[in-house]
Amino acid sequence: MKKQKDKNIRIENWSDKTIYQEIKTILRNKDKGRLLDIGCGPGFFLNYIQNLEFKSLSGLDKSRRIFILKDKNIDFYEQDLNKLLKIRKKFDIITAIEVIEHLENPHKFIRDCKKLLKKKGILIISAPNITSYESRLLFLLTGRFFNFLPSSIKKSGHTNPISLWEMEEILKKCNFQIKQTKGTKIHPFNTKYNPFLNLLANLIIIFIPLAMFMGNWGFGHKGKRIKISRHYIIEAVSS
Repeated sequence: MKKQKDKNIRIENWSDKTIYQEIKTILRNKDKGRLLDIGCGPGFFLNYIQNLEFKSLSGLDKSRRIFILKDKNIDFYEQDLNKLLKIRKKFDIITAIEVIEHLENPHKFIRDCKKLLKKKGILIISAPNITSYESRLLFLLTGRFFNFLPSSIKKSGHTNPISLWEMEEILKKCNFQIKQTKGTKIHPFNTKYNPFLNLLANLIIIFIPLAMFMGNWGFGHKGKRIKISRHYIIEAVSS
């Protein structure tokens, strides 16, 4: 039976919508086995993909109180990702959307994901792209990466900036094979925090097209979208 999304649960954040869209596109062509969304929060992404008809959907986060999805067919695991995970089930697919930058030990997290995956299981992970052109210019002018300004850290709880190349190295060390890497869709920079950041944002937007002519500028990936995307997405297979 085809499950329907709860229309009362709405994704308000534009960045979240673009990440969800990209990951849902990846999932459309996968076997619809058991999926676990780590760091699921209120359950926005699980609700968004219900119509893909997975065999089972599960969510994991630190507190059950924030999980508002009322579908009884969706399991919820209350676990602290900085501590030892106590889950015996195995999953075909794990999604970890904008989670790893909140954690103390990214290597432990990837090892935990591997333990929870079946053989040849798929991990889809996203994080802020701190080596994008925009983030590099922001660092040059402020000493801070995109999504790691003092105001955004206070609001989001980000603690651990992880570059794309570093994430790929961690995955390889944990015996994952990287299938694809992509950036999210681009949207205008908009911040409500202070006028200085708005002015800086406008300068960055002007700078990005100019930076496109500067070659790879230290990028291992030659795709243009990766260079200007605010978030990257990696699909990896457990070997």
